Amino acid sequence: MKGFLSLMVLLLLFGFGNSNKTIEGDLYFGFFRFGNFYNLPDSTIKKLDSILNSAPRTNEDKVLFVKYKILKKENLLHSPFVELKLDNDSIIILYLNNTDYGRIKIHKIKDLQDNLKKIRLKVNCKNLGYNLFKCENILEMKKINGQTLINSRKLKIEDYQ
Repeated sequence: MKGFLSLMVLLLLFGFGNSNKTIEGDLYFGFFRFGNFYNLPDSTIKKLDSILNSAPRTNEDKVLFVKYKILKKENLLHSPFVELKLDNDSIIILYLNNTDYGRIKIHKIKDLQDNLKKIRLKVNCKNLGYNLFKCENILEMKKINGQTLINSRKLKIEDYQ
């Protein structure tokens, strides 16, 4: 019993306590992106912050509220982010510092699509939950052959009637 308890403590300390991981995926351009307050005017930030801190919570609001709290706790509300499509077809939001974001944002979607290229990232990151990740450092960034993925769904009035 004593050995089992020691093993559990070791697993908790070393196996489960480290939420840093290396992930690899392709830069993805989503149709609608709202992940934080990056580049929003202060007046809009104050309104959104007030709403998120005081509005009654319904079941639909819970996920948004939890994500907001995670970003606030990690000081990522004003950090830039990109979306990555992983090899398992899931899409995550990767928050970056301004320097790393600057290295990525120079790649324009039109140029990538015209030249049949895509950006492949390999990053060391912290899993925050809810498909939110905080980039600790970019291990590798390559422009490779392939199709840049974009969710280009067109809005139709009929969809909202």
